[in-house]
Amino acid sequence: MFLWNVEGLKSILNLAPDNLLETHDVNMLTETFTTEPAEIPEYCSIHALVTQETGRPSGGVSCYYKPIIGRILNSHTQENMIFLETTRLYIAGMYCRPQEDPADITAKLLGTISQMRHDKPALIAGDLDYRLDQPNLKTKEVLKCLEEEGFILINEAKMKTYFAPNGCSTIDLVFYRGKISLGKETGKWKSGTAPLRKHFPITTEFRFNEDRGYNRKEEKKTTNSRKIDPQNLSTEMMETAENLIKDGNINEAVEIFINTIKDATMPAHIKQGKMWFDHDCFQKCKRVLELPHDMKTSQTPEHMKEYSKARKEYKNIIKEKKNEYLEREGRKEAEEAKANPFIALKQKKTKLLNTIPMEKWEEHFENILNKTGRIPPLTRALNKSSKGYTRISEEEVTKSITTLKKT
Repeated sequence: MFLWNVEGLKSILNLAPDNLLETHDVNMLTETFTTEPAEIPEYCSIHALVTQETGRPSGGVSCYYKPIIGRILNSHTQENMIFLETTRLYIAGMYCRPQEDPADITAKLLGTISQMRHDKPALIAGDLDYRLDQPNLKTKEVLKCLEEEGFILINEAKMKTYFAPNGCSTIDLVFYRGKISLGKETGKWKSGTAPLRKHFPITTEFRFNEDRGYNRKEEKKTTNSRKIDPQNLSTEMMETAENLIKDGNINEAVEIFINTIKDATMPAHIKQGKMWFDHDCFQKCKRVLELPHDMKTSQTPEHMKEYSKARKEYKNIIKEKKNEYLEREGRKEAEEAKANPFIALKQKKTKLLNTIPMEKWEEHFENILNKTGRIPPLTRALNKSSKGYTRISEEEVTKSITTLKKT
């Protein structure tokens, strides 16, 4: 990918070397100042054109790409923003004006990211006009927003992209998400490459996985809690580690300790969302969580009204989705009952195990209720009284029954 704030696309196409743009698969150009598309041979393109009202035009984003990135599935543009979805990846490019509100930038980014699935690599590049080498509150807000959505910043603070008499900074940034392996990131510092421009271009090499069966669930790692099950601690491994310490092999002993503790840790309980909590609920919830931050920065009554309105909408959509889910499940059970009228008589599976033997139950309650091991008084009296008596025979029983019948 080739990223550059060109400060006028037409002049760059006339002054820059011929091979500057032709050696890259994707060219992301910002501040193009173009009111109509300009094409490059052997490249497809998408443009966020500027509307010229008075004076010279400002802003604009253009993306030139080769067919190697895949077949276009979806594309759209808005002010200083472009979005591409191909069969292989997502690409988004944007330009932020210096006076633009960070809340508007965050909303624009979130609106674009909401159209990106996690099972496909994604790239976001552009001139965000936020200094990476000297981050302020605005920079941290935008970077935090992208980090929460899973995007990783590629640029280094020492790789300057803007040079002016009043100083230099890093404001042309590239982010990625998904199964992408990074290559080199280089800057084009020669005067023949970036003629008479304050912004210098940077190139970033990407290689992304072609595995079409990529599943986000496989990427998740099993997290462990801080609790340890003592029964899973291997005494043999601990003794081996102690012997290694005595012999002076501290590093090997530490590794054994670490592996033994990891094996004994209990897996953490993974929280699962409600079945009716879908994408619409998630977006409403995210908006409700973002608005308090906007109220702190602006402290205007409009934000208070918007926050209260968003909370009501969130509560209402939660109720609606829950009721819809319950009605849908009820209809599903009714259809199953029509197909099989005896489904109500079907034995339900119990969650508890019914294979615990009675001896285990006796031992369990004995340990709880009779910790001292005392013999109950009734059992002791029965044992003493039964010693002096002989068993009643069958003849004595029949004789007693016949005598009772005669009387």
